[in-house]
Amino acid sequence: MKQERDNAIALISFLVSERKILRSHIANLNRPDTPAQRLYARVGLHEGCPDFIVGAARTAYRKALHPDRKPERHRVEAERRFKEAEGAFEEIKRLRSR
Repeated sequence: MKQERDNAIALISFLVSERKILRSHIANLNRPDTPAQRLYARVGLHEGCPDFIVGAARTAYRKALHPDRKPERHRVEAERRFKEAEGAFEEIKRLRSR
């Protein structure tokens, strides 16, 4: 009985460590590798998405982040985030027009 319990504990410990390793590998698979992939990931897009998706995402970001739609106390941060998103979309546009 004790041997079975010890074997079960050892198996569970092994499986927990394997799960940790697999989660690490999965996280690395989803990590963008190239600068272009990182750029698209900043705005939640995939490098191969169609142009109309990029346009729709840009419109959605503009509506959500525009500083004029925020309370006065949040406008400085909203403007920073808006400009950051606009810069990313401009860079995507430049990359796609090559």
